[in-house]
Amino acid sequence: MQDLDNRIKNFGEVKIDEKTCDVVLTRKKDKQAQIMLPHISSRSVDNINLKLLQTINDIGKYIRGCCMLLDAYNSHDNTLAVTSGESETKCIRIIDIQSKQIKKLIPVNSYYYGIGVTDGKFICSTAGKGIQLINPNNNSIIDIVRDDKIPRYCYVAIFDNKIYHTNLQTNTVTCYDQQGTVQWTFKNEDILRSPSGISVDNDGNVYVIGELSNHVVVISADGQQFKKIATASDNLCDRVYVDYNRSTNQLLV
Repeated sequence: MQDLDNRIKNFGEVKIDEKTCDVVLTRKKDKQAQIMLPHISSRSVDNINLKLLQTINDIGKYIRGCCMLLDAYNSHDNTLAVTSGESETKCIRIIDIQSKQIKKLIPVNSYYYGIGVTDGKFICSTAGKGIQLINPNNNSIIDIVRDDKIPRYCYVAIFDNKIYHTNLQTNTVTCYDQQGTVQWTFKNEDILRSPSGISVDNDGNVYVIGELSNHVVVISADGQQFKKIATASDNLCDRVYVDYNRSTNQLLV
């Protein structure tokens, strides 16, 4: 025991092992600030008006979708995602814009109508299913909103991590978060019947067209205010789709 310190040189060693921390630290005040400051539209729907810029003579008989290369456009690979509707081949077609060729077919198991792109994935309105998320990398399908009563010809729009969905059977427009939780629902059958096409501007205001009411209605970002901005007197008849281009502030009907 007296000679122990001479015979034992060390009792172990200390090493430094560096790795990325899995714990995220946040200040309570920062979290409170995020809750207290939601996104609020800076433009009242009362101040929104349309001015006709151009009329395009279409070449199709039944046009049920349109876009100005934003909502269904994937800028990463210059492609356009197109739903099949009632075609015999139930699929989503990925079309190369430059070559004008079908790049890929994604098989699905129902009738798909409206479609939006978020983080390279597709969010679609699915007849008899609800709202679904499709990953084009592995063709997987995840239910966001399960509703077996969703009819055909319902559409979706995506903006600011929210999903906007029309239901022509219940005459409603519903806003969900991306987990499928309802944020608000709009229903006013006096001005909006059989809502179909839907799109959203930079302030979160929602543009919807009523197939039977022949109105284009803009709904505020919180779902509380609304205004008719186009009517049958503007040569609207059986129109089914709208698309708002957020880079040019133009509305395609």
